[in-house]
Amino acid sequence: MTYKSSPWSLVDVSKRSLFGSIKYCCVNSDIHNFAIDQSNQEGFLVANPDEITIESLFRVAIHSDNNCHYGELDINHIHSFLALNYNQNILRNARFIRVLELLGSLVPYTIPKMTFLRYLGLRHTSIDTLPENIEVMQNLQTLDLRNTNIKTLPESLWNISTLRHVYVVPSPKIKGPPPTAKITALQTLKTVVVPESWIDRCPQFLTSLRKLSLSNPGNPDWKSVSILLSQSVNLLSFRIIGDSVPSEFVDTRAFKNLETVKSIWLEGKWMSCRKLFIDNVELPPNLTKLTLNKSGLTEDPMPRLEIVKTLKFLSLQDGAYTGKQMTCSAKGFPCLQSLELLKLENLEKWVVGENAMSELRTLRVVQCNKLNNLPKREHVTIRLS
Repeated sequence: MTYKSSPWSLVDVSKRSLFGSIKYCCVNSDIHNFAIDQSNQEGFLVANPDEITIESLFRVAIHSDNNCHYGELDINHIHSFLALNYNQNILRNARFIRVLELLGSLVPYTIPKMTFLRYLGLRHTSIDTLPENIEVMQNLQTLDLRNTNIKTLPESLWNISTLRHVYVVPSPKIKGPPPTAKITALQTLKTVVVPESWIDRCPQFLTSLRKLSLSNPGNPDWKSVSILLSQSVNLLSFRIIGDSVPSEFVDTRAFKNLETVKSIWLEGKWMSCRKLFIDNVELPPNLTKLTLNKSGLTEDPMPRLEIVKTLKFLSLQDGAYTGKQMTCSAKGFPCLQSLELLKLENLEKWVVGENAMSELRTLRVVQCNKLNNLPKREHVTIRLS
């Protein structure tokens, strides 16, 4: 999104989510450069410091183009360390560190000793196991293991009562925390397999969750899972990721009870049902964003979705719909702002009625090679690839 900051503001909102919350902020380029200079001068956060300066800093950022060789340093005092594709380990003595981001960088073996850590980011690293005694990090709030080689999580992780956000790469061996876990502050849990123990006993932490992502290997009782979701009274978004979306889940009436849910992502082929939900299933009343991936629907989903007055973002991806024709009737999708049609290889014709999608601003069409006619709309950005 291109954005030009206002000359009258120090900080401007550059992007909001579809829910209205702030996602990104920006500052005027002159103010940005001034802030970097002041940060370096005062030692608040210094990027790529030299070997001498680093020993007096509390917050350090190091990039892959850093040519310094720090060697053995006493940096016990560092509070925040951010490394981007950096292959040196200088964190041998950093016991009091609170924020550690190692994007694509070397992971130090001393992580278990960093008991004051609040944020641990290990994205795009080669780490394949976490220390069994990770529960010693009793201050940890955020753990980011996306795009790593982690396949299992130590059970002791769920003994950290301060956990708020946990991100892991989908794996059939990574199961969600046990129902007895005392993680009442947990807000984000992505992506875990539903353990059978959840069916027998509803976990207390579900009531505090805001974002939940589940994968579905095995054969859990999905009707019970959907009932569990309906008890997540603060849930804003959830994902189901797998080879299939069981009909027991699709056909449930628990959707209408998800009053707080604004975003749903369903990935996987719909088993017994080839149309978008059965007729008497109600979508969440405040649904704003819906993504369907690899669904294999044979019936046009648009007539079912165009009546959802709250829907602002819709994405049909990778064979979500396998039919040849799609129809949006007059005045349908009254609030839709963004529409994605990705890899709908059979789609040939798209009929759009008068004043349909009147609020549409962005249309993205990717690998819909048989589709020739696109709706003509003023003020709509069309991206084709």
